[in-house]
Amino acid sequence: MSDYILKLDETEAVHISQRAKERGYGSVEDYLRALVAADALVEVLRDDWQNADAIPDEIEAGFREAWHDALTGNVLPIESLWDGLDDDD
Repeated sequence: MSDYILKLDETEAVHISQRAKERGYGSVEDYLRALVAADALVEVLRDDWQNADAIPDEIEAGFREAWHDALTGNVLPIESLWDGLDDDD
């Protein structure tokens, strides 16, 4: 196992710690590992897309936008997914 040191100013450290808590991670280290794993997944998907016959640019742009929204917290709670579906109107 390797150790890495990430130097952050206090504002950055607090921000990352808050994001980790908001997303339910037990530690900043777990959160950062998840971010690295997600980044690796994006790379694999990008490689797959580049090897495909034809992938519209809109798909990649849409994925990038959704990924950015997820990382920046611009998301709706899962509970809101069902809002309005049970209405008998």
